[in-house]
Amino acid sequence: MKSKPYVDSVLIHSFPDAVVFLDGTLKITSANSQAETMFEFELNELLGANFIDLFDAPLTPTQSDLIENLSRQVVDWHKTTRLRYYGKSKTGRRFFINFSTKNLLDSDQILVVIRDISEFINNSIQLESAKARLDEAFVINRIGTWEYLIEEDRLILSEELMDLLGLGKEFEQCSFKDLEQIFHPDDQEFIGKAFANSIKNRIPYNIIHRVNSPNPSISYMRTRGKSYYSADGRAYKTFGTIQDVTDLSQRRLEADQYVRMLENQKSELESSLYIATHDLKEPINNILGISELIKMESGSGELNDGQLLNYMQTIHSTGKRLQQMVESLIALGKIGKNEMMTQVDCKEVIQEVMNTLHFQISSSRAEIEVGALPSIRGFRMEITLLFQNLLSNAIKYRHKDRNPLIKISAHEEDRFWLFTVEDNGVGVDPRYEDKVLSLFKRVPGNNGVEGTGIGLPQCKKIVEQHQGELWFESEFGHGSIFYFTLRKVEGESMKYQEQFK
Repeated sequence: MKSKPYVDSVLIHSFPDAVVFLDGTLKITSANSQAETMFEFELNELLGANFIDLFDAPLTPTQSDLIENLSRQVVDWHKTTRLRYYGKSKTGRRFFINFSTKNLLDSDQILVVIRDISEFINNSIQLESAKARLDEAFVINRIGTWEYLIEEDRLILSEELMDLLGLGKEFEQCSFKDLEQIFHPDDQEFIGKAFANSIKNRIPYNIIHRVNSPNPSISYMRTRGKSYYSADGRAYKTFGTIQDVTDLSQRRLEADQYVRMLENQKSELESSLYIATHDLKEPINNILGISELIKMESGSGELNDGQLLNYMQTIHSTGKRLQQMVESLIALGKIGKNEMMTQVDCKEVIQEVMNTLHFQISSSRAEIEVGALPSIRGFRMEITLLFQNLLSNAIKYRHKDRNPLIKISAHEEDRFWLFTVEDNGVGVDPRYEDKVLSLFKRVPGNNGVEGTGIGLPQCKKIVEQHQGELWFESEFGHGSIFYFTLRKVEGESMKYQEQFK
């Protein structure tokens, strides 16, 4: 045999891969030490063994045919044949192998070089697994990637990003200006300046901005990017990600609004406590003063039954007033407590209020016109109290020369409902306009009627609790219009369109 020079070659035995020689029947005729190590066989165990026994069974029919016909194929091809299989050691260890074969032209043998590629395959599997996990993380966290070739003005968007934004294939590769159309118009200048600043100062690009993408569920995005520079300092590429942060941004806005609401409530509470303590002193001092008079006059013998009765009536009325003020403070403090927001049909609320105020409406011969009203999300008890206070005030402060006419309506705005309650009563004297919405500030009404000074402050607090505003316009002697807004929730509409009286 002419294989001797190959078999005995120092190069073959020092080769880092396993090397075996096969005869025409694919029997192993020789092997180097690396083959012994790889398959954990002694040389005498390898010699005479069938080459196919080095593979882990079962083999597919295609794999078996390729190995069985190896000799003929190599002779036909006159070149190396590369295959990938599972190898199996003497101890049963399973591993990936890659082998190359070559027919030795001056010999009847086949040279086979076998390499253990388990580490490469396992790394590839781990890499694929990591990529799959990364892709899944991108989907879960609603992230896509983008690459901007600056000199070409060409944006390359990932498939995930296009799906996220609901973009068509025409955006797969587009210019910066093409993509700019999905940015909110008010944010486009800010986005451009932020990108230019990141390039100029070599700082990461990281901004949150609004979008008007075809996907209506997305309104806020966080865009990040890192730029790469050539040797002469020119930025030639930026690679980055875009993440949908709509929910996060909305929660942050809601949190900011909640903090502002708490700050307003704290300020309002401090103001209310100051006003309350100041105003509560008046009836308390009155009671103490009369009690002192009774004590002094009783001691001197000057107090008769008529005077005592008069003093007692004053104490009683002052005490009732004090009780009313305390109860009003308690009621004001309970607004929004221990109640969940629900869907509130304003038409049903108005009918409920009209039933509650039936006596006042009938006795004053009041006419109430109700226009289209929406169904809103809010605190039902507070919304009922809001309308009840406004209707009650309109009846209480009616003009003596005409029957009350009260008109209630609502208009749909972009982000809120605008309600109006209009009356033809006495209106508000300009001297008292700044006191109308203040706690315990009683404004003289028709025929000397005075309120408790708590109703309209209650209305103001209820509206603010629903993230709205309350204000009024008034013409003294002709009537008032109270306006208030309530935040609109997506999907709300005018549920009740027809008017009624």
